[in-house]
Amino acid sequence: MKNINQFKDLKADLITDLSHLGLIKVTGSDAKQFLQGQSTNDINKVDAEHHQLNALCNHKGRIIVSFRVFKREEAFYLLLPQESVAPTLKRLRMYVLRSAVQLEDESDKLVRIGISGTNSQNIVTDCLFTPPSEIDTSITNNSITILRIAGIVPRYIILSETVIDNFHKVIKVDNQVWQLLDIMAGLPIIGLATTEEFVPQMINYHNINGVSFKKGCYTGQEIIARVHYLGKLKRKLYLAKIDTNALPKAGDDLQVDGEKVGKIVNSAQHQAGGFFVLASIIIQHVEAGDIYWQTNLLQFMDNQALS
Repeated sequence: MKNINQFKDLKADLITDLSHLGLIKVTGSDAKQFLQGQSTNDINKVDAEHHQLNALCNHKGRIIVSFRVFKREEAFYLLLPQESVAPTLKRLRMYVLRSAVQLEDESDKLVRIGISGTNSQNIVTDCLFTPPSEIDTSITNNSITILRIAGIVPRYIILSETVIDNFHKVIKVDNQVWQLLDIMAGLPIIGLATTEEFVPQMINYHNINGVSFKKGCYTGQEIIARVHYLGKLKRKLYLAKIDTNALPKAGDDLQVDGEKVGKIVNSAQHQAGGFFVLASIIIQHVEAGDIYWQTNLLQFMDNQALS
């Protein structure tokens, strides 16, 4: 398996283990209604052929955890950072009350791998079956679920009850490469380090189909809707590079002359050196001048917010 320093072409065909992501299974006759009342996106649009980005928020509209929700047979699954599985289960169970809903940690039940690359669609077809062609669509066949997700090249998340070992035409890489591909695609992930830091708009979630403004009430909805309809957005998500050998961490502050103006949301080492980061930053400071992580200058990609 190659790490990021050994891997030079992000468009090459690759496979990686995604066990840094965990799974929560949601079942029961009230499962859809329950999730609809807790999450930012419209669960009614999730079916066997469509999955979506989503998030769980607190009453102040701040994201507790982000996740991808898909349907497999009659169950809903939340794909989220492994570190967030236990606290998310604990929080969701507080709201079950008398609803007919069962919540289970299924992280050990389904193998999770990522396939990416210019030829990945043909490779998945040859090894398994034809994958979905559109972003945020899915297919399940012979107990194998394939999710198409956004990326600079076609990318797929594959979930199976058994290990799939017939992908011989791809390079095996560690999950740092996959996290870098997420960052370059503008897909932020909220885990423990940044929990309850951002309303969805601060991390561009409304522009990547992670929020529905038509679905009705859910926890935090009033504040999120107010920002959308009445407020002026002061922070946005930016893609930047930091030339450093140290590790910028999620939750680290960004500064201008000692003043805190933003936070790193996610970071991953780049194969050419340094780190790529997704950062939520006050817009006026990005427009005004230089922003630093510690003593290292952020180099913005075209100096534009992700959209």
